[in-house]
Amino acid sequence: MSARSFSQRSETFGFETLVPWSMDAFNLIFKVPRTYQALAQAVEDRSGGVLDALKRLESSGFVARQDPVLLDIRTGKRAARAGRPVDRYVLSRSGRTLCQAAREDDRVLEDLWARLEARNTKKVLLLMEALDCRGPERRVGVSCQMATIASGLPERSGRFWMNKLVEEKLVTRLDTQLSDVREIIPQHWRPTKALAAQLQDVFVEYPQWAHLAGSWRLRRKRFLDDINPGRVGFSGASDYDHDITTQHVLSAVLASNRFVAQGSFDIEPRFVLEANVEPNGSLLFKNGGSEAVVYQPDAVFVERDSFGKIRKSVLEYERYQTRRDGWMHLERMCGWVALKRLPFESVSLRFVVDSKSRLRAYVELIEAFADYLKDHPDRAPQNDVTLYASYVDNVLSQADPLDDRGWYRIDLPKGDGQHCALHGRAKTPYNDYFATE
Repeated sequence: MSARSFSQRSETFGFETLVPWSMDAFNLIFKVPRTYQALAQAVEDRSGGVLDALKRLESSGFVARQDPVLLDIRTGKRAARAGRPVDRYVLSRSGRTLCQAAREDDRVLEDLWARLEARNTKKVLLLMEALDCRGPERRVGVSCQMATIASGLPERSGRFWMNKLVEEKLVTRLDTQLSDVREIIPQHWRPTKALAAQLQDVFVEYPQWAHLAGSWRLRRKRFLDDINPGRVGFSGASDYDHDITTQHVLSAVLASNRFVAQGSFDIEPRFVLEANVEPNGSLLFKNGGSEAVVYQPDAVFVERDSFGKIRKSVLEYERYQTRRDGWMHLERMCGWVALKRLPFESVSLRFVVDSKSRLRAYVELIEAFADYLKDHPDRAPQNDVTLYASYVDNVLSQADPLDDRGWYRIDLPKGDGQHCALHGRAKTPYNDYFATE
């Protein structure tokens, strides 16, 4: 067990009372590997006292806090303060086409721009390649200075070519500005080994709370250290972006008038669903089945719909996942509803994607899945299930993030829930709707 000071060994965290002062803080920091500032503040705004409890636990050595990590994307070095926001750019579709042609033969650039000097041809191509952002990185783009550094062009020439590429619609200037010197990792808190050890001792003394040890995973062997963002992408993306963005979205959800604070609220809960293997290789969800399927959504919470009815809601933030992965999320969700929810419970699944341009694909996904269950009602749960889709910036900008008017939505047809199944990639019904992917 962890070495603890005398004062640490005497701490009971309030578990000798009916309402421990530490409970809300523990329910927060044990739900996630790291509790980022936005989520901690959202819980504080909702119930109060959490930030004071975290500060008290930190001062006693039971919780570790890391200050925000600010990075200069241009140099990869730590920074003391953020810089001013600047314009961001990405290649347009026509720019990508030209860039691809130039990769095969860069003389196409000299043919397009007669005044382009041969010694600068490769540099202009490098400038364009720096702006060829894919996936979630297109949301933040690249600054002119960053692209110029990557190209090797002089600063003045870099600005000239950037303006020219924008004028010729080969490059798109994004609507939002962002600094190259900015916060990459927000301030956050995490539990320590000393905390887990002390809580185990406290629960021996006060066994009425011992059931919490399992859900908080107090016997874990690994405890996290400070983040050293060694791998930061050209646009500033890091390995922690998914968790950070997910917690930002959850923070908005907690502020909604429809969020039920008294209901259960879990981040990355792990549901083990039983299933049997079918002759076609699919897994048929069934209690008592011989196989186990893990379903781990980003969050599960309780909300009230526009009519005041209670709904169990699942949140999935889709950053790098494909739409095919999204179909499998939906099949797992149906299995979870069929096996773990009572037939009269209403359920929602909310997909949040990283950009508005990607939203259309997920709207098509939930429409296709509803059509699939209409043709196969035996694979649909008995419950009222509604699917939603939106994108991060839209959710964060809404007055009420759970208001139906901010989402695309579709109700799934009801079935008998007897044949909800998870299909393998080769024989998934997804292929019938999106055969070219």
